Amino acid sequence: MHTLFLAVSLFILLSFPLCSYAQTGNVNLSNLVSFDGEPSLAVNPQNPDNIIAGWMRLRLDGKIWIAVRSSFDGGATWSPMQFLPHVQPDYGSADVSIAFHRSGLAYLLYIDYRMVPDTVGGVYLAHSTDGGLRWSEPREAVSTIGRPDLPLDRPWVVVDNSGGATDGTVTMSVMSAYWYTGEHRIYTRSSSDTGATWSPLNRLDNDEYSPGLVTKSYGAISVGGDGKLYTAYLSYDTSLSPFLRMYAAVSSDAGATWQRAVIANVALTPSSFGYAQGYCIAADPVRPGHAVVAWIDERYGDSDVLLKRTTNGGLTGDPRCASTTIPRRTASCRIWSGRVMRRRDNSRWSGAIVGSPCRVCPHPSTSTPGYRRMAASASSPTSG
Repeated sequence: MHTLFLAVSLFILLSFPLCSYAQTGNVNLSNLVSFDGEPSLAVNPQNPDNIIAGWMRLRLDGKIWIAVRSSFDGGATWSPMQFLPHVQPDYGSADVSIAFHRSGLAYLLYIDYRMVPDTVGGVYLAHSTDGGLRWSEPREAVSTIGRPDLPLDRPWVVVDNSGGATDGTVTMSVMSAYWYTGEHRIYTRSSSDTGATWSPLNRLDNDEYSPGLVTKSYGAISVGGDGKLYTAYLSYDTSLSPFLRMYAAVSSDAGATWQRAVIANVALTPSSFGYAQGYCIAADPVRPGHAVVAWIDERYGDSDVLLKRTTNGGLTGDPRCASTTIPRRTASCRIWSGRVMRRRDNSRWSGAIVGSPCRVCPHPSTSTPGYRRMAASASSPTSG
């Protein structure tokens, strides 16, 4: 369910020439004539030559499995393919997401579930201490049991590399299954012990900043160098605005509470609405408060990738905007109205840039291990 992720993520990665290396040739990791897709890839910040790739693979049993391979020479050669286990014999897997801690500890998040005769399953987290050659037994991060809105779709995982009090904390986002016909919600939760225990499943959106009618609105998520969590998600709620909107939610306490804001209106024709699934967010691992959001937009006549950035954590100076429970009538102090190139009030999300992306990576002289190869910790679990 992560196809449009590639388009926007590659745009961001290619936009940071100082932070990335050119690849000399393509390597086919899957080599399958049937379905092999929706990949995730992560680079080890301790050893930039260590890369882990995971994707959804259709096997002879007719089920989707999560396939994983690792490289220790910058992608020139890869380990034999291995598969993450199914929790139940009748389950299938989807939506893999991989992230590294700065110590070299790798995490892999995926969903395992069934849809017939009913939808049941969950989100599972495994970890690896050897660069992806071996994986722990997956631990349940979220279950659909007792949750009618089925929070198992489009999960994403990030790891706190701040070196502060929350360093090493794993945070995931997940949304209600897109086929659920009730109110769509987005959730987050965190673990500080490699997934053995988790914080309560916390709602990322709220009634004032809900996804509205967008049933495929997921929580794109990233973590900054100061441990602050940045997320972005789409909304179409006609009780608040006639426009499709991009929201931001920022947390300084590992997702326990969130401060929300309107980043921008999104211009898409109905025939191109599928592009709305292609958005992502990246927080600067060096400069606190810096983050950039990218999405697909048609306000200039065709489909462009627009960026918008913040340099102070995405918050305004207006004290009315500090609460997570702002009444709708005062929420305008957080709205960036008009053309994306303009700003309103004290907003700290700057105008979108076309063809001149915001630089969220540090100068190449930075001592951050592996960051020049990693470019940006962008995320956007999406689907077709």
